Amino acid sequence: MNKIQRSYVPRTQRKIRWRIVAPLLVLAALLFYMAIVFFWPKEKIEPVVPFTICDYGATKTKDMLHDRIYDETVELGDYLLYGETLNLFQSTYDTAVDDGFVGKTLKLYDLCRIDEGTDEPEYTFLLENLVDGQIPLENLEPGFYEIYVTQDLVSKRIIKTEAIKDRFYTIRRAENTGMTIDLLADKRLANTADDQPSLMDKNYVFLNVAASEIPTEIADIYIEAGHRTRSGGGVETGRSANGLIESEETYKMALRMKDEFEKYGLKVVLAREDAEVVIDSYGLDGRLHKAYQAKAKYYIEIQLNGSSNPSVRGQQIFYSSFASNRLATTVFKSLMKIPGFKPTSISTKGNIPGVNASSRDSGLDARPTIRESGGRILAAGTYSELSREGNASFAADAILGMQTLTIEYGFITNSADANFWKQNMDELAVKTVEGFVQHLQLNLITNP
Repeated sequence: MNKIQRSYVPRTQRKIRWRIVAPLLVLAALLFYMAIVFFWPKEKIEPVVPFTICDYGATKTKDMLHDRIYDETVELGDYLLYGETLNLFQSTYDTAVDDGFVGKTLKLYDLCRIDEGTDEPEYTFLLENLVDGQIPLENLEPGFYEIYVTQDLVSKRIIKTEAIKDRFYTIRRAENTGMTIDLLADKRLANTADDQPSLMDKNYVFLNVAASEIPTEIADIYIEAGHRTRSGGGVETGRSANGLIESEETYKMALRMKDEFEKYGLKVVLAREDAEVVIDSYGLDGRLHKAYQAKAKYYIEIQLNGSSNPSVRGQQIFYSSFASNRLATTVFKSLMKIPGFKPTSISTKGNIPGVNASSRDSGLDARPTIRESGGRILAAGTYSELSREGNASFAADAILGMQTLTIEYGFITNSADANFWKQNMDELAVKTVEGFVQHLQLNLITNP
């Protein structure tokens, strides 16, 4: 049997043409590298922006700060704000102790005007022993200020052992614009590299003031409509008399007042954003915590009053016993322009009837809202176990304390006061705001 013979053709081996392949491999590698370079996420390196002052360039700024060397200096021990007032202290602040700077003269020299050849300070302040009696930030013009205090007839440059970089704001005074204030103390302030020697020999304290938009999250005015807090298993609504429920009436006034303040371009935050909201005074998410979060400068507590004697009547206003009566008096005098407005006959020493400093207990303001809204300068969060447990975490160390007024718009238990309230609520809101406007030097926002 014959076997079928199959023909076999062996495979030919193909040679790699390296002259062609090698350049292609190199090209592919380059393309891969370029893809990584251009499309791989990169760590963003922020450019170093030189610190400058006024309208000077970096070189002139460095030259100017390097030349400002002083032998006569005094250490800054502490600093706190109350409303729009910056307070500087020689020692760590203590409500019970008169500070070493009290009664001394403080001077601010603007380096932006140094080329004008004047040796006179732009501002001179007598440092009072009042929390609103030192540097009124709202009155400062834009500039970069050196700070001196006069001791023993010698002007001494204020310095700080550790560096400071803190920012504050005034309220809005024009088209969402106010003043941004930077409190600075850093001998390396104008250095652009870590390995450079310090430009200045000490941490001299400066105030940098600039007109700018105020961040949207920061409030100007905080308004608390009194009552509607938890009480036992229920809700406390205040007094009820003469057809009025106190918590409902204070909320109506808060809304009216908010509308009036907003006509001046101010940002207003309400403690109770709805008539039915229940919000406690103490603790996280309470009225006071909400105010601190808003970083408001002024706090208004709206209250009515009551008495077991229905013949007792009259309006009154309260302010911190550590502050001056200036704001409270201006607001109350504005309210007194309303026909039929009847202040109480009660007043603390040196005040007109109806204007009262808070009484004190254990050396602190006895009125809780006034004290607890004042930050460290009024020893907020320290008075009692309730304030320590509820407020110390956000208030006891707060640099910013709100300047607070408690306004009692009459006795709800008195028929004449109740009727006056009903008939004049709108005008009471207008005159309250006008008093603030006068004190704060605000202008009405007009549409173009």
